[in-house]
Amino acid sequence: MADRLAVRIASGFVNSKLEPFLNGVYTVSTNYLYKLLKELIDIERKDYIQKTL
Repeated sequence: MADRLAVRIASGFVNSKLEPFLNGVYTVSTNYLYKLLKELIDIERKDYIQKTL
């Protein structure tokens, strides 16, 4: 989940709402996030093309 959270630690409210969905949390740079997003788009595009042939 990329939330662009602008604080170092999320509030207790946010933590309580997201905790059931999270197994771990780490921080990556914006550039790395865009690299991963591009890889995901490429994979999804290939899968879509294969399904339409």
